[in-house]
Amino acid sequence: MRCLLVLILCGWIGLGQAQNLKQCLKYGEECMNAGDYHQAITFYEKALEFDSASIDVLNKYAGALYAYNYYEKALYYYDKVAKKGNGKLYPESIYYKALLQKNLGLYREAIITWKQVKKVLGRKAKSYYGLKSKQEMKACNWAYKSRNDSTDWEIKPAEFNTEDSEFSPLIFGEDQFISSMKARETKAQVVLDDDYRIQIYKKEGSDFTALDSIINSTIGDNGEAVFSADGKRMYFTRCIEEEPCHIYISRYKGGKWTKPDKLGVVNDNKSSSVQPFLFEDNGQEYLLFSSDREGTIGGLDIWYSEVRYDGNEYSQPKNLGKIVNTPDDEVSPYYNIIEKRLYFSSSWHYGYGGMDVFSSNGSMGGRFSKPRNLGKPVNSLANDIYYKKVDLFKAQLSSNRTGSLSQTHGNCCNDVYIVELPQDEPEQEKYQDLEDLNRHLPVTLYFHNDRPNPNTVDTFTTLNYLTTYDRYHDMIPEYKQKYSAGLKGQKAEDARSDIEDFFFNRVDKGVEDLELFTRLLLVELQKGQKIEMTVQGYASPLAKTEYNVKLTYRRISSMINYLKSYDNGKLKPYIEGTSPDGGSLSFIQIPFGEYTADQTTSDNPNDQKNSVYSRKAAQERKIEIQSVQIKNESDSTYAEIHFDKEVHDFGVLNQPDKLEHTFTYENTGQEDLTIESAISSCECVTIDFEKVTLKPGEKSTIRVEFDPSEQSGKNMYSFIIKNNGFPKEKVLSVTADVVIEE
Repeated sequence: MRCLLVLILCGWIGLGQAQNLKQCLKYGEECMNAGDYHQAITFYEKALEFDSASIDVLNKYAGALYAYNYYEKALYYYDKVAKKGNGKLYPESIYYKALLQKNLGLYREAIITWKQVKKVLGRKAKSYYGLKSKQEMKACNWAYKSRNDSTDWEIKPAEFNTEDSEFSPLIFGEDQFISSMKARETKAQVVLDDDYRIQIYKKEGSDFTALDSIINSTIGDNGEAVFSADGKRMYFTRCIEEEPCHIYISRYKGGKWTKPDKLGVVNDNKSSSVQPFLFEDNGQEYLLFSSDREGTIGGLDIWYSEVRYDGNEYSQPKNLGKIVNTPDDEVSPYYNIIEKRLYFSSSWHYGYGGMDVFSSNGSMGGRFSKPRNLGKPVNSLANDIYYKKVDLFKAQLSSNRTGSLSQTHGNCCNDVYIVELPQDEPEQEKYQDLEDLNRHLPVTLYFHNDRPNPNTVDTFTTLNYLTTYDRYHDMIPEYKQKYSAGLKGQKAEDARSDIEDFFFNRVDKGVEDLELFTRLLLVELQKGQKIEMTVQGYASPLAKTEYNVKLTYRRISSMINYLKSYDNGKLKPYIEGTSPDGGSLSFIQIPFGEYTADQTTSDNPNDQKNSVYSRKAAQERKIEIQSVQIKNESDSTYAEIHFDKEVHDFGVLNQPDKLEHTFTYENTGQEDLTIESAISSCECVTIDFEKVTLKPGEKSTIRVEFDPSEQSGKNMYSFIIKNNGFPKEKVLSVTADVVIEE
């Protein structure tokens, strides 16, 4: 039942003041439960006339103001409630005070209040309030530093906005749809409609007309429409009073929409499923939606289900995962198939105010990158939701930002906004060739100590890099605890922040870079090109040299496993050389082990704080995709230089005698190969060629002599072989750990 304002406003004749107060609070609560926050505010204001000192009434009034997005006024009253009894009577008032300070851009003040939240409500570190207060202190610090940042995008309100709330904009073909709560009859800001509710509207000429009652049922709110590509199926959200909200489907038959059915497996009776979005990728149709169903990480999570047989069957919904979903709400999902990018809104990831719009690269059934805030002016201090691309250069969203139209106050209601994107092609469209692909390199991926597969001398692993990444990421609390052990105050906090910064700016960024690089690599391979990728592996100096070299091979192997599984195995035929288009992907693996590591990094196994859990040690445990090179198959005549091994480790040297190693190489091309020069990085390495010119298919050797007499410690020396073939330069390396006996 929609809450309607009682005209005499609790002033019933014959009732005492206490009874009138009780009635006002009762009707205020009913309006709050019905979602009619404006009317609830009116009842609580009347209640304050009866008892302005009641902390209970003040708290209820502040709650109604907050629900109605009356930021300044809600902050004023929550502050009053929080100060009474030092926040002990209504401790959640401090929590809402912090949220509202952020909504008003008072980031410094909000950080102080979030510290109070942590002290009062978040004593248990893993409780919601413990996690939330910690996250928001970081988010407010980020927002403060980013407060003056802005993209060159332009945003403006849609011309069709009114003083009512317009949200969930959708352009389908030539038609514009919105969801809105529009009153037909009002008097003194009081709605007199018996069926005042949210409905789906379609633009007809210059006005919006509500869809008929088949869709806009009088038994509840209806909104957030989306259509199948052929326009024959409509999905939308329906909320019936005192029941969870569910997703419904209606089919277009005989020139009209059929009676909607509740989707079976997508909904359940105990939770809400809302905000559907439908799209198709590689012939498979998917339904994205938000739900608080069992298995959610917190609040509303983004889920997806595979749509089969023209919408007659749906797979069991799957959670999009903890990289996207958080302990707070993630809502209004939208997927852009051209960009392979998910857009959604969240109140947890680093944002400016309430709900901000974020993007994350990835695909259904795969992995999504760490969400990126779309920045200003798309995001504001208020709630920014329902972001959808219209075309390459335009998007729509809903927002209750300052400047939105309203009959009451500036932030109460949503308007639709048009986002004008720069007249530039998206990254995928700008990509042209392998030279562009190399600009995304190096891609650096990080690992926990002795991972993957600890305590083995194997050079291969069956693990996918993303598996090792997930396990590594789960260890952040352990890293922070271990690295800050023994420190106090600001030094301990600095140590924990250093670890967080490493994971955010190095480890997480590596996964994002890998996803983008792999997506562009697939584009190049699908041209039928033969590509050679050079990957270097590194380790910290904790283990012995021979072990570290094999460990770096395992790390490279985990990255190759990721490539094989990417996008349901699209790269696997190229790696195995079975692709019908003739393209192939091969790897040059260079396991440097710990030879390039910072020699000041601890190698003491009894000092794990510094040898394992320090940022310095963590930065050494990595692999890097250094380069990709292509063979031009259209050129039928070229020479090609190929080495069976490109790094040789002399191991631990106790005697400073001269050592030799012979590298074997072959001309695998179709023309004569000529070695033009060899450039060494140290006079301690001399190079000798057996032959200067090789015929196609002919093999030869390069002899390297290493003189360690004036060297000590771990050494790595490289030399460049310049030639007339492919590639033009080849880098060979020798490593040695020289121990000078006293």
